[in-house]
Amino acid sequence: MIEFLLPFLVTLALMSGFVLLQSRLRVPRYRLEREDLRALLEDALAGRARIERWDLIIGMPVRHDEKLEQWRARLATLAEQGRPGCRNRDGVKYCHFLRAEQELLSRILQEMKFAESGPANRAF
Repeated sequence: MIEFLLPFLVTLALMSGFVLLQSRLRVPRYRLEREDLRALLEDALAGRARIERWDLIIGMPVRHDEKLEQWRARLATLAEQGRPGCRNRDGVKYCHFLRAEQELLSRILQEMKFAESGPANRAF
Protein backbone atom coordinates (compact mmCIF):
# COMPACT_ATOMS: atom_id res chain seq x y z
CA MET A 1 0.00 0.00 0.00
CA ILE A 2 2.83 2.44 0.85
CA GLU A 3 4.38 1.79 -2.59
CA PHE A 4 1.33 3.36 -4.18
CA LEU A 5 0.54 6.02 -1.62
CA LEU A 6 3.99 7.63 -1.51
CA PRO A 7 4.28 8.28 -5.30
CA PHE A 8 0.68 9.51 -5.34
CA LEU A 9 1.32 12.03 -2.56
CA VAL A 10 4.59 13.20 -4.12
CA THR A 11 2.89 13.65 -7.49
CA LEU A 12 -0.05 15.44 -5.85
CA ALA A 13 2.33 17.79 -4.02
CA LEU A 14 4.28 18.55 -7.21
CA MET A 15 1.13 19.17 -9.26
CA SER A 16 -0.39 21.35 -6.52
CA GLY A 17 2.83 23.35 -6.32
CA PHE A 18 2.84 23.79 -10.09
CA VAL A 19 -0.79 24.98 -10.15
CA LEU A 20 -0.14 27.37 -7.25
CA LEU A 21 2.96 28.74 -8.99
CA GLN A 22 1.09 29.27 -12.26
CA SER A 23 -1.77 31.04 -10.50
CA ARG A 24 0.62 33.45 -8.76
CA LEU A 25 2.72 34.36 -11.81
CA ARG A 26 1.35 36.96 -14.17
CA VAL A 27 1.20 36.23 -17.84
CA PRO A 28 2.89 38.94 -19.90
CA ARG A 29 0.46 40.69 -22.21
CA TYR A 30 0.39 43.70 -24.46
CA ARG A 31 -2.20 46.34 -23.68
CA LEU A 32 -2.95 48.94 -26.31
CA GLU A 33 -3.06 52.48 -24.93
CA ARG A 34 -4.07 55.77 -26.53
CA GLU A 35 -0.43 56.84 -26.79
CA ASP A 36 0.34 53.75 -28.89
CA LEU A 37 -2.46 54.50 -31.35
CA ARG A 38 -1.57 58.20 -31.48
CA ALA A 39 2.08 57.36 -32.22
CA LEU A 40 0.98 54.92 -34.93
CA LEU A 41 -1.22 57.55 -36.59
CA GLU A 42 1.53 60.18 -36.47
CA ASP A 43 3.99 57.70 -37.96
CA ALA A 44 1.47 56.66 -40.63
CA LEU A 45 0.88 60.26 -41.68
CA ALA A 46 4.64 60.85 -41.83
CA GLY A 47 5.19 57.62 -43.80
CA ARG A 48 7.19 55.94 -41.01
CA ALA A 49 4.63 53.33 -39.85
CA ARG A 50 5.74 49.75 -40.36
CA ILE A 51 3.15 47.43 -41.85
CA GLU A 52 3.73 44.84 -39.09
CA ARG A 53 3.04 47.40 -36.37
CA TRP A 54 -0.08 48.60 -38.22
CA ASP A 55 -1.42 45.03 -38.43
CA LEU A 56 -0.64 44.37 -34.76
CA ILE A 57 -2.35 47.47 -33.39
CA ILE A 58 -5.33 47.50 -35.75
CA GLY A 59 -5.97 43.78 -35.32
CA MET A 60 -5.98 43.88 -31.51
CA PRO A 61 -9.38 44.35 -29.84
CA VAL A 62 -9.50 46.84 -26.97
CA ARG A 63 -11.71 46.05 -23.99
CA HIS A 64 -10.54 48.56 -21.40
CA ASP A 65 -11.22 51.84 -23.28
CA GLU A 66 -14.43 52.21 -25.27
CA LYS A 67 -13.37 55.33 -27.18
CA LEU A 68 -10.03 53.79 -28.10
CA GLU A 69 -11.89 50.74 -29.43
CA GLN A 70 -14.12 53.02 -31.54
CA TRP A 71 -11.07 54.68 -33.12
CA ARG A 72 -9.40 51.31 -33.67
CA ALA A 73 -12.59 49.92 -35.24
CA ARG A 74 -12.77 52.87 -37.66
CA LEU A 75 -9.19 52.18 -38.68
CA ALA A 76 -9.99 48.47 -38.98
CA THR A 77 -12.77 49.27 -41.48
CA LEU A 78 -10.18 51.22 -43.44
CA ALA A 79 -7.96 48.14 -43.40
CA GLU A 80 -10.89 45.92 -44.45
CA GLN A 81 -11.49 48.06 -47.54
CA GLY A 82 -7.99 47.23 -48.64
CA ARG A 83 -4.72 46.68 -46.88
CA PRO A 84 -2.57 49.81 -46.87
CA GLY A 85 -0.02 49.94 -49.61
CA CYS A 86 3.56 49.09 -48.83
CA ARG A 87 6.78 50.82 -49.67
CA ASN A 88 10.10 49.12 -49.15
CA ARG A 89 12.90 51.21 -47.75
CA ASP A 90 16.11 49.55 -46.69
CA GLY A 91 14.39 46.16 -46.67
CA VAL A 92 11.59 47.33 -44.32
CA LYS A 93 7.92 47.57 -45.37
CA TYR A 94 6.23 50.86 -44.48
CA CYS A 95 2.52 51.73 -44.81
CA HIS A 96 1.48 53.99 -47.66
CA PHE A 97 -1.98 55.60 -47.66
CA LEU A 98 -3.96 57.41 -50.33
CA ARG A 99 -5.02 61.01 -49.74
CA ALA A 100 -8.57 60.09 -48.60
CA GLU A 101 -7.15 57.55 -46.17
CA GLN A 102 -4.68 60.13 -44.86
CA GLU A 103 -7.56 62.52 -44.24
CA LEU A 104 -9.34 59.86 -42.16
CA LEU A 105 -6.14 59.20 -40.20
CA SER A 106 -5.74 62.92 -39.63
CA ARG A 107 -9.37 63.30 -38.45
CA ILE A 108 -9.00 60.45 -35.97
CA LEU A 109 -5.72 61.92 -34.72
CA GLN A 110 -7.40 65.32 -34.22
CA GLU A 111 -10.26 63.63 -32.33
CA MET A 112 -7.74 61.89 -30.10
CA LYS A 113 -5.90 65.13 -29.36
CA PHE A 114 -9.19 66.92 -28.67
CA ALA A 115 -10.35 64.13 -26.33
CA GLU A 116 -7.08 64.34 -24.41
CA SER A 117 -7.34 68.11 -24.03
CA GLY A 118 -11.08 68.10 -23.35
CA PRO A 119 -12.63 69.57 -20.20
CA ALA A 120 -12.59 66.21 -18.40
CA ASN A 121 -8.81 66.08 -18.68
CA ARG A 122 -7.99 69.68 -17.82
CA ALA A 123 -6.72 70.72 -14.41
CA PHE A 124 -8.59 73.70 -12.98
